[in-house]
Amino acid sequence: MENLKINEGDDPLVSIIVPIYKVEKYLSKCIDSVISQTYKNIEILLIDDGSPDNCPEICDLYAQKDKRIKVFHKENGGHSSARNLGLSVANGWWICFVDSDDYICDDYVEHFVNVALRTGAEIVCAGYEEIEEDTNESLDSNSISTDVSILEREDALYLLLCDKLRSYPWNKMFFRGLWQDVRWREDYKVYEDCLTLYLVFAKSKKVAISNKATYRYLQRSSSILHEQNPDIFLKLFDVLDEQQKYIEKSNLILKKKIPFDLLRVEYYRRYVNYCISTNKNITKRLSDFVKNTHWSLIFSLFHYPEVLDRKSIFSNVVLLISEHIYIIWRKMR
Repeated sequence: MENLKINEGDDPLVSIIVPIYKVEKYLSKCIDSVISQTYKNIEILLIDDGSPDNCPEICDLYAQKDKRIKVFHKENGGHSSARNLGLSVANGWWICFVDSDDYICDDYVEHFVNVALRTGAEIVCAGYEEIEEDTNESLDSNSISTDVSILEREDALYLLLCDKLRSYPWNKMFFRGLWQDVRWREDYKVYEDCLTLYLVFAKSKKVAISNKATYRYLQRSSSILHEQNPDIFLKLFDVLDEQQKYIEKSNLILKKKIPFDLLRVEYYRRYVNYCISTNKNITKRLSDFVKNTHWSLIFSLFHYPEVLDRKSIFSNVVLLISEHIYIIWRKMR
């Protein structure tokens, strides 16, 4: 992409979009981590999504202290609505998203820009570390690869749609042109990232993946994905349906490669596991989502080792042989 040829000495402006709603307990730590970036040419877009607590006042106070901060107050419309407003007012050559209950390392932006300049990638992905809210201890460090690697569009999109490269927006930096005609889905309150980012990846030519964990992902018991409602998982099947329709229409290469039915089996298994762990009723059955015969799917499982590890393959085989046996086995475990 010719307009990405930037000299090493240039410091392109990076826009950091922070959607904010009912996070006054965490907001100051988040903003402090953003303004402390070693890379200085940034604009910080604080999008107050009609937060009913003290977040609006906190945002305004920070804007008085740092001229790089711009605050936008809006009626509540959800994360996607706030991110879309941020995209509409962003001036940066690059776009980053930071969730307002998380925080970032001092070299978060610098690392992204360095990798982008070195590789010419239009999307740069990095690792992240999960932090337990109550203990402030690290739960897991998620390194996507052992080094900086470069992927072409189809390879990166394949990993993203197979959930080997997570659709989190906050551990990535995007060339702004990729968002020219793409916006966040505002009709979904969960998994909106899965419905949006694959469209951005589909427009890129080159994606860089780094293992450096520069993002701290706070694990909150009160977040929407921690609600004790297993039906949230069922939304993933609507997402898969949309993704499959898009790929079948626009990308014949990936149409033959991505095992959508196997992904449905895996997501259903996660749904069952969650129901069991939270003592909730299983309201759907695998047959509601999978059209192929189970025996053909069992055979197919062994042809996609890069999508599912050995434990997942074994568990899915048990599930496909008998849901009843799988549920009993899972409860015993």
